[in-house]
Amino acid sequence: RESGAEKRGRRGAASGESGPLGSTSGRGRGAIACRDTPGAGISPVGIANRRGGNVRAAGGGARRGGSAPTARGGGGRGPLSREYGKHVRITCGRGAGTQRGRGGTALRSPTERAGATLRGRRAPPPRPARRGACGRAGSGRLRHHGAVLQPALPPGRRSPLRALRRPRRGGPGGGAAVRHRLRQDLVAKERADKKRSKSIDKTLKAEKREYKQTHRLLLLGAGESGKSTIVKQMRILHVNGFNAEEKKMKIQDIKNNIKEAIETIVTAMGNLAPPVELANPENQFRIDYILNLANQIDFDFPPEFYEHTKTLWQDDGVKACYERSNEYQLIDCAQYFLDKIDIVKQNEYTPSDQDLLRCRVLTSGIFETKFQVDKVNFHMFDVGGQRDERRKWIQCFNDVTAIIFVVASSSYNMVIREDNQTNRLQEALNLFKSIWNNRWLRTISVILFLNKQDLLAEKVLAGKSKIEDYFPEFARYTTPDDATPEPGEDPRVTRAKYFIRDEFLRISTASGDGRHYCYPHFTCAVDTENIRRVFNDCRDIIQRMHLRQYELL
Repeated sequence: RESGAEKRGRRGAASGESGPLGSTSGRGRGAIACRDTPGAGISPVGIANRRGGNVRAAGGGARRGGSAPTARGGGGRGPLSREYGKHVRITCGRGAGTQRGRGGTALRSPTERAGATLRGRRAPPPRPARRGACGRAGSGRLRHHGAVLQPALPPGRRSPLRALRRPRRGGPGGGAAVRHRLRQDLVAKERADKKRSKSIDKTLKAEKREYKQTHRLLLLGAGESGKSTIVKQMRILHVNGFNAEEKKMKIQDIKNNIKEAIETIVTAMGNLAPPVELANPENQFRIDYILNLANQIDFDFPPEFYEHTKTLWQDDGVKACYERSNEYQLIDCAQYFLDKIDIVKQNEYTPSDQDLLRCRVLTSGIFETKFQVDKVNFHMFDVGGQRDERRKWIQCFNDVTAIIFVVASSSYNMVIREDNQTNRLQEALNLFKSIWNNRWLRTISVILFLNKQDLLAEKVLAGKSKIEDYFPEFARYTTPDDATPEPGEDPRVTRAKYFIRDEFLRISTASGDGRHYCYPHFTCAVDTENIRRVFNDCRDIIQRMHLRQYELL
């Protein structure tokens, strides 16, 4: 026979109500809702065994295929017997173990403690259930993986643990929308990165192609050999020359050349042995005026300066001192600009191309000139030739197509500025030998420019400074059979210039490795047509060097 409590429990199961879970008297009204996933429906729990038996899902009107929690207790009370209110919601989690209790005391979870203050509040109306993670559709029994007590809250109130759950998919501000936006941002960023990477690769490929097609020429040589003048000729021939602003800026350099030339000559007049006297002693005050300028840094070149300089330059004693210029350091353009004083002193003076070529400015550092000849790119590097400047040359040795070694052929009777002892031509020979035998330059051929042929011819024909006085082997030298003199050239000049050429070729042929070659040319750097012809002859040589450099020949 059914007891009164069992009858009331059965009627409550049919109507969605029951007595207190685990109650010994069966009095009271209550409902236990079971939910295994967020948003699941509420199922009424069936008969509550007052002996602590199983709690089994009896009614299934609100839940299809759900699973029911099972509670085992001892001492007449189950683990769910602690009463927190008339309505309790049970949330199932996969992987949780079966809850056990002993002595009528339930296990208190954080949710149980949070719901202790919600006594007497009714649960919201049941919602339609969906397939749970803990059971199969059509199953009348709930397979429990673990139960967590969660108080049923009225509408509008949020559970303390609800904030920890993932937002409902598709809801406003939900995780799916955020992830979608992040995914779109990542895809857009990835596309932009790929586009930028392709652009960089394209630029690098174009630069590499241009780099390989460029001929890099390195100008080397001793100081005052004419390297910078060669670069100026390239600008005049292939880079549209110098504009008006550049010419205007060179006026000051030209005036400084005049000042330096006259100061050097009048100073040497008293220092040479024997000294040189003025042809007109009345010009002594003019020399004193010029010597006082040596201590002035900012000099504005007043009219009296040009007057005194012109008068002194016309003095025969000053001219005689100039003829001995090989005994002291005098710039090569001294005579050229001293003869043009009346032109340079004019306010409207504009330097000509020849003035720019003759102008002497000390080269310190590395200067690059870019030009194009018949759609072929050339980069020419000009470096200082003095001894303290040569340590910078190593920076230019990387990937050089050819070396243009410039020699001042007329310097056979002069000494270098650095020590005033070493012969300039001998210094050039020593420098050429060190470059030719340099292990980093063993595969780079050298184009030899035997420069300043005009000054060499003047000295040889003057007969005052004989080459055999500085190079005794010249006395036994005979003009080679392959010599090709210029039209109307004096045989003495031909013999002298080929002797200097053979001195350099003897160094280049001594190694005999055949990995690089020396191509000599006679040049006059201030002669534009001569440089044009010589450079055109060198272009084929440079092209072969370039092809050999990239193993295309």
